[in-house]
Amino acid sequence: MLNPFGDEALSTYLAWLSRDPSLPWAIICAVIIYTAGTSQSWLETLVLPFLIGFLPLGIWIWDIPLSGRIICRTFHDNRLILPMLGPVHSMHLYVLGMIVSLGILILRKKKSPTHSQAHQIGATRAAA
Repeated sequence: MLNPFGDEALSTYLAWLSRDPSLPWAIICAVIIYTAGTSQSWLETLVLPFLIGFLPLGIWIWDIPLSGRIICRTFHDNRLILPMLGPVHSMHLYVLGMIVSLGILILRKKKSPTHSQAHQIGATRAAA
């Protein structure tokens, strides 16, 4: 991601951040989602599985600043090859993110009480 800007140095990061619109957009989206999530419980339910599920993709795409681009040098450009899958690409991490997110949502749904059970619990507490 930094290749068009130069070697890994503070001036390179500053140039990158000044020209790349993704950080400001990420901050704007985070504020909107946080604000909406405080009043919409369904959005709050979706955010944690999405965050956990797509964290590997986020690290894959962004690499880790000031790490010597270890992820890029080690894994990108068909360097990471998994048995029976072949070289790992971004698409694999998108699919992994969807599978993990859906898995967490399903597990959370199974653990949460149903609406009628929650109503009964609330009525029992109110009566006590």
